[in-house]
Amino acid sequence: MVIGDVPAFTGKRVVGHPHVEGIQSQSLAWMCDMGLLPAPELRARYAGMRVGAWPSHCYPYTSFDYGLLLACWWSWWTYVDDVAPQMDCDQWLKLSMDMEHVLRCAGDGAVPTGGSGSGQPLLHSLADLCRRTAAAGSDAYYEQVAAGSIDALYGFGLEALNERLHRTPDIDLELSTHCEYLRGRYKTIGLILDVAYIEGALGFDVPHAVRRTTAWQDMLETAFSVMILQNDLVGAHRDDAASDTYNAVSLLCRLHGLSPADAERQVTRTIAARITEFAHLERVFPDRVIDLHLSALDLQRVQDVIGKVKIMSQGALAWYTETSRYIPAGRTANGADRFPSRCQA
Repeated sequence: MVIGDVPAFTGKRVVGHPHVEGIQSQSLAWMCDMGLLPAPELRARYAGMRVGAWPSHCYPYTSFDYGLLLACWWSWWTYVDDVAPQMDCDQWLKLSMDMEHVLRCAGDGAVPTGGSGSGQPLLHSLADLCRRTAAAGSDAYYEQVAAGSIDALYGFGLEALNERLHRTPDIDLELSTHCEYLRGRYKTIGLILDVAYIEGALGFDVPHAVRRTTAWQDMLETAFSVMILQNDLVGAHRDDAASDTYNAVSLLCRLHGLSPADAERQVTRTIAARITEFAHLERVFPDRVIDLHLSALDLQRVQDVIGKVKIMSQGALAWYTETSRYIPAGRTANGADRFPSRCQA
């Protein structure tokens, strides 16, 4: 799938963070300092993936320091995504419980010891991130980051369990927002967590009364289903080559007998329909939360958070054009894909 052909949110052109290269290089140095990249080939691989530049596309409006914090978080989560499949279910359960302990303590106190060789650098780097995150915003903000992180770890555990049981998550032909596959991916893709990062950048905590509404949940699930399916469409051939079953294109082929081309067309149609649905939900959102009696300012700030979710989606598509995680190293991705990188000052 050519990245430029993937349906995307429209609107104001997204311009990336002006200090993207500094953020990328410093987040890579942080991974090395934390002991996550001990081998030269690992350092080269992560440099090619440009994981630290990812948030500079998705959150281009942050300060340098907060943008660097998010780059370290996203680098850490990418590392988790790399090492989790190498562990059996029991190893992952032990490590995830240790990580949950660190998250709940905001990085304070002793880091649990024992476990696999990759476990200690993961825990120590997580503790560093927790301490920095707790210092970066309100208590409510940190609670959302911790809750979102624990939710994501639970999602990784579900994937590990399915892998151990040789079980395939269910998906329907319509790719409904509540199908088992997407409900699991909301966790690993970070639905709670990524919105918390946006709130931290804006210095605004979405009121709990809003979080509890179906209007809010419908908005987020629709938007994140777009991002998940965009990711699946861009990475379909990569995932197929790696025998990665957690991809909507692959699941439609396996569970419903579609050809790869038909599966890609179905995912493409679904993304376009969800974008239209999101635009409708965005328009009617104020009416759906009118009973909360939000002030005009609070409603405007909640809507700003919603708008930033669309920027996340656009930024991720731009990042896909320059990372070796999706584009082979040495290829001039932006020209070939007709999707110019928006991460330019």
